[in-house]
Amino acid sequence: KLWRELGEARAKEASLRVAHENAVKKLGVAEGNAMEREAAMNAAEATAERVREELKTTSKQLEQMRHELTRLQNSFEGGLPREQSEKLQERCRRLEEERNGYRAEKNRYVAIADQAQEQTKQEQT
Repeated sequence: KLWRELGEARAKEASLRVAHENAVKKLGVAEGNAMEREAAMNAAEATAERVREELKTTSKQLEQMRHELTRLQNSFEGGLPREQSEKLQERCRRLEEERNGYRAEKNRYVAIADQAQEQTKQEQT
C-alpha cells in the first residue's frame, strides 16, 4: 500500500511539475507580451509627444505668418508700399499741375491766334 501511495504521490508530483512548468511558460509569454505592449505604449507616447511639439511649432509658425500678413497688408496701399504710393501720388499731382499749365498756355496761344486771325480779316476788308 505504501508503494502505491508513493507512486501516486510521485505521479501527483510529476503532474504538479508539469503544471508548474506550463505556468512558468505562460508567465514568460505573458511577461513578453506585457513588455511588447509597454514598448508599443512608450513608442506611442513618444510619437504623441513629437506630434504635440510639431503642433506647437506649427502653431507658432502660423501665428508668425499671420503677423507677417497683417504687417504686409498694413504696409501696402493700393498695391504699393505706402511710401511708393505717396511718391506716385505727388508725381501725379505735379504732372496734373504741369498739364493744366500747358492747357492754359495753349488756350492763350489759341486766343492770340484767333485775335491775329480777326485782325487779318479786318485789315483785308
